[in-house]
Amino acid sequence: KPTKLPDIQHRFTDRHLGKSLAAREQFDLIPEAERSHTPESKLTAARLFYLEGRLDAALSELAALLHSEPDHAAALLLQGKILLSQSDLMPAITALTRSLQRDPTSMGGHYLLGQAYARAGDERNASKHLAEHEKLRSTRVLINRLEIEAACKPHDGAIRRRLVELYNSIGLFQQAQFWTNAAALNPSPRQP
Repeated sequence: KPTKLPDIQHRFTDRHLGKSLAAREQFDLIPEAERSHTPESKLTAARLFYLEGRLDAALSELAALLHSEPDHAAALLLQGKILLSQSDLMPAITALTRSLQRDPTSMGGHYLLGQAYARAGDERNASKHLAEHEKLRSTRVLINRLEIEAACKPHDGAIRRRLVELYNSIGLFQQAQFWTNAAALNPSPRQP
């Protein structure tokens, strides 16, 4: 939870990143001395620069962030995305691979890495990561549908057990544990 005004402003800016002008206005309200005091504020700045098309500035922010936190998954993902857009394929592959080592459930990470491998001519790795992207995407679509169904049927333990299976299948173990606990609270009979 943010406790200082700059932290709150960074989070508000991050929420407006889809609208780069509104995000820039919010970001510019943050005093200069407070703009780069956390890794997340550096990531917010890099995302904003990316949306504005200022790729060198985004890469500079990311380099500073990764200097202090070399395994920051979101920073590595954005760095890889930018490098891929600049056709700097091997550094993009390195950044995206490192990002996926930290967050193997990233749909965007697998998609971008698959694209990078395809552009580099490595069809085997491209196919592997694009297939993983599709598995994660289709599983998450099913999860979203089942979570809505679970909300409508609060005493249906079977839905909750299926959610446990799905979350475990894509490596989201914390979410699987949540649904394990929910299923234990509402144990409907198992079907044969």
